[in-house]
Amino acid sequence: MERLSVSARVYYFGIVSVATVGVLAFLSLIQLQISWAVLFWIALYILADYSEARLKIGKKDDVVLTITEAIVVFLVIVSGGMGVIVTIIGTLVADLLNQRKIYQCVFNIAQRCIIYLVLWAIYTVFAGVAFEFVVLLLLGVAHYIIDIALVGSMIALATKQSWWHVYRVSYSNTTWVHAITLPTGMVMALLWSINPLYIVLSVGPLILALYGFRMIAELTTQNTLVTFLGLMVKMRREDTEVSNR
Repeated sequence: MERLSVSARVYYFGIVSVATVGVLAFLSLIQLQISWAVLFWIALYILADYSEARLKIGKKDDVVLTITEAIVVFLVIVSGGMGVIVTIIGTLVADLLNQRKIYQCVFNIAQRCIIYLVLWAIYTVFAGVAFEFVVLLLLGVAHYIIDIALVGSMIALATKQSWWHVYRVSYSNTTWVHAITLPTGMVMALLWSINPLYIVLSVGPLILALYGFRMIAELTTQNTLVTFLGLMVKMRREDTEVSNR
């Protein structure tokens, strides 16, 4: 936290404040219904969030990609208001298991709560009004845009890099993976409505999406190493030419 710039700290506390007010207002307006399914949802969220891929964007900084977006879309459709509690608990436990710092954990919870509340509002307003496919498309697009905006801005401010650079390095190459995870969340909700046991059929696409993230992370790391080695070779050649003169 101490290495964050002033602008990054202001942004951080702004996101946390908005999330806190939003969640408290949300919980005061709805009635939570606790059932056996909540424990399963929490376990599912933790498992999805714990499995991650890291994309390096600097010596000390990286972007973490997970398949939780599929679980978020699933929860918005099947759990309603209870999903925000699942999001808080699931993110907290997964971040602790991944040994993240407290301020990182707090920010992750905050930005995911904001995303969840926006998606819940979209689903509540448009469900039953627009075609089901249109509603699901809105959920997917909204999640992708808000996630990139909130997290990308934080990373850009924290690393003192341009937002476009962060997007190009960490998000632009992963769009096709999001095209798998987001629809999978919708399919999971459909399977759950038929029979909760059928949700196991969605395991394959989720594993494929996670593998896609990790493959991209590995390729990005390899490209970074190749670039670095290329620069080293070039510098040595220039030094040799100067010494020969």
